[in-house]
Amino acid sequence: MANVEISVIVVAKDITDALPTLLTCFEQQSMPTARYELILVSYGEAQPDAMARIAKCLTGASISVKHYHEPSSSEVKAKNVGARKASGALLLFLDPDLLAGPELLERHVEIHATTGKPVIAFGQSAPHSALPGGLLTRWFVKQDHALMNVEKPESLYTLSSRHCSLSRGLFLEEKGFPEDFEAMRAADILLMRKLIEKRCVPLRLPGIQAFIWRASNFDEECARHYREGYDLARLAFLLDDPELLKNFGLQCSSFRYWLAELYMPFYVRTCRSHTLDMRVHGHSCRRVLVYERHRGARAAHHRYGSGRNEVLRWSGKTTVEE
Repeated sequence: MANVEISVIVVAKDITDALPTLLTCFEQQSMPTARYELILVSYGEAQPDAMARIAKCLTGASISVKHYHEPSSSEVKAKNVGARKASGALLLFLDPDLLAGPELLERHVEIHATTGKPVIAFGQSAPHSALPGGLLTRWFVKQDHALMNVEKPESLYTLSSRHCSLSRGLFLEEKGFPEDFEAMRAADILLMRKLIEKRCVPLRLPGIQAFIWRASNFDEECARHYREGYDLARLAFLLDDPELLKNFGLQCSSFRYWLAELYMPFYVRTCRSHTLDMRVHGHSCRRVLVYERHRGARAAHHRYGSGRNEVLRWSGKTTVEE
């Protein structure tokens, strides 16, 4: 029996509707099925109906696929659960809103085998040809859109676990993603920073092997941007890295924030009272999401920015001191 070379880890709060399509893509990979496995991790409150639907869907799968549930609402913890349960020498993290092209796994295995040194391979993404125009996706704002084509993978600010592969051994050696952050971007930066210090080389996977195919919920995107703003600002204070604030557009004067807050009910109403179409409501939606990032960053600043009350020591684990 062939050893599993790569484990694909997909985590989501609700994956039931997407699962049949995702399974079809993974079943059509160019690699022999014995050489890879799929690890699904749902997180948040467990819904019995959803768990039953997932189990039923996986029963007829023609590839090795396992499902686990993380009861917390943390995507970071869910990814760590998937990595610990995986058996492949390589881990491939892939967001559920990305469809795997037929050569995705083969290309990831190939770049690790031919480079001759420990690498973190970051894949590029593009909208699927069948994706209707005007949908709100998780790749909408500038900082997310930049991840579709990683121009400078050596920059920590452009490294993301939405689509990346790395050695499972190295991942577990560094104890995975730091779980005292909820936003993946902050957790990604801390882990990648540690791995690069250990001489892991960040590389961009040639070609586009993953395709954006799903719309995102407006309210969920607002919550995600608030959490990212909070955790990224907190991380900037902890690392004393003002460039991080600048790169993610988290610096905002009190006057500009007050002005945005004044008009925000209008923009939110615009996004909720129509069938949301980015070709028509893109400006309003962008204003709301940027505002949510700033709101999260300001909350982090009030808590951590002034007195530096929290100290982070990232040497295998994190500690918090108030």
